[in-house]
Amino acid sequence: MRAILLWTIIDFPAYEMLSGWTMHRRLACPYCMGSTCAFQLKHGRKTFWFDCHCRFLPINHLYRRNKTLFRSKVVVRGTAPPYLFGEEVEKDIDYYGVEKPVSKGGNWHTPANMADGYGTHHNWHKKSIFWELPFWKNLLLRHNLGVIHVEKNFFDNIINTLLNVSRKKKDNKNSRLDLPALCSRSELHIINDGKISVPLFRLSAEAKAALFKLATSDGYVLELFFKDLSSSTLIEDVIRQLDENIPIIMCSLEKIFPPSFFDVMEHLVVHLPYKALLRGPVHNGWMYPYERSMKHLMGKAKNIARVEGSIVPRSLIEETSHFTSYYFGSQAHTRKGLQPDMMMVVLCRDILLKVDYDYPFYSLWFHELIQGLIAKVTTTPMYFTRGYTFHTYEYGSRRATANYGICVKGETDFYWILQEIIELEFPGLVKMKCVLFKCDWFDSTENKGVRYSKFEVVDINATRRYNKIEPYVLASQAYQVCFIPYPRIRQSGISWLADIKVTPRGRVLSDEQPPLQEDVVNEVDIPEKATDEILLVDPQNPEYEDLPYEVASEAIEDEFEESDDPDDGSDDE
Repeated sequence: MRAILLWTIIDFPAYEMLSGWTMHRRLACPYCMGSTCAFQLKHGRKTFWFDCHCRFLPINHLYRRNKTLFRSKVVVRGTAPPYLFGEEVEKDIDYYGVEKPVSKGGNWHTPANMADGYGTHHNWHKKSIFWELPFWKNLLLRHNLGVIHVEKNFFDNIINTLLNVSRKKKDNKNSRLDLPALCSRSELHIINDGKISVPLFRLSAEAKAALFKLATSDGYVLELFFKDLSSSTLIEDVIRQLDENIPIIMCSLEKIFPPSFFDVMEHLVVHLPYKALLRGPVHNGWMYPYERSMKHLMGKAKNIARVEGSIVPRSLIEETSHFTSYYFGSQAHTRKGLQPDMMMVVLCRDILLKVDYDYPFYSLWFHELIQGLIAKVTTTPMYFTRGYTFHTYEYGSRRATANYGICVKGETDFYWILQEIIELEFPGLVKMKCVLFKCDWFDSTENKGVRYSKFEVVDINATRRYNKIEPYVLASQAYQVCFIPYPRIRQSGISWLADIKVTPRGRVLSDEQPPLQEDVVNEVDIPEKATDEILLVDPQNPEYEDLPYEVASEAIEDEFEESDDPDDGSDDE
């Protein structure tokens, strides 16, 4: 048997260690490499990718010739850098004389020992050991940057800036000091008395309240383009259209947000569609399953001071018990033990009562089964089945995740709110159990209780109920959904909830449409003529405010930010 290393799935710091390309300073992008347009801000003292995305637009795009909305008096004529194949990358490494770490010892990666051109023409600090694999240079995708880390850092910058979070926002003192030299945005400059205007992108108190209310619903994200990139099934035409749309979206953000907003994480999104075409669906390239597995394994280390309490011995015990559970008798209750089909028992109960069960060939468990259920039932606030975690409304309404939405599929889909979880048990040796959900039904009448949009989004009228059918359903018939309210500043008489179907953990539903991805993605509108002036100051708050006492160098740095000081001699790995 032979194995092949198809690609690695890593975060940004680990990318540096495995690939040999340093992930900070001006050449931090491992895809643009030496063809980057990034630069260092004078006051921010970090590298940013502001006005670096017009080069990904068509050559005749109006944004390329605009000298006001982006960097002042700058016309973009360059094109996007080409993606290099493995043979070209290896030749590039050998050209600069980059050596393997073992050749230089433990402290070889200091600035004095770097290859010629390091930091100006390339960022290679070592030749990875993976290049010794005979097939490594033939792979189109060698290192897969984790989508979850890019998405997390991308939206952290957006939310922190919109909410004006102190020491984490990108609109700070140094950002305003860098504006006069880069952009024609005089209304955002610091005036003589040290005051600044309120930018348009900062949310008001009412808008923050609406955002917080919407964010409490499970499954809500600020979608933009990550919804289609994170689908379990990809459509090639959709991904190619995203490759055209994302640079336009990034340029639209550059018109509003300050230059300090666009760090390397904001820039990396323009390369995600190309990587998706090479990789396939996102579950082949993100770290969710591996991080969950590591959390499970790390939870087994009860006493790290003793070998018998470490991860490896306890994992062997779990695997052994899991394997032997298949050979236990039917009377032993295990996680993998097979139980009779409860649905068949409920449907055939009337037939079973007519059987002459005194017949000697019937087993004891059959005699006990047809006697009926135990009078005492058990209720629980949560229940896990088929990859879903269900909560009752009383229990789940106090939590950040809304796991109390239910859907029962049929000719007409019914939606409801889970009120009670009831467990019924049969007497005897088998200990057969049946779980029922008691629910509050929504009206499923089309255009009254339910409406369907052209994008196949289902909306539920939260004010209408349907009480003409029984409130109980088997847990095996229930699918989980999440009801997300639409953001509103003013409340109306009708409250519509968007129905978001939840994908069960650990399963891929092959009998449905590709989840969370449309068959076609519309093109981003291109302006008919260049607009030299846009609104940058909040018209609802034209007053000036005092400049907060904070600087970017004092801000809390995340795991992907490093100093760009030339005298920084810290280790790269």
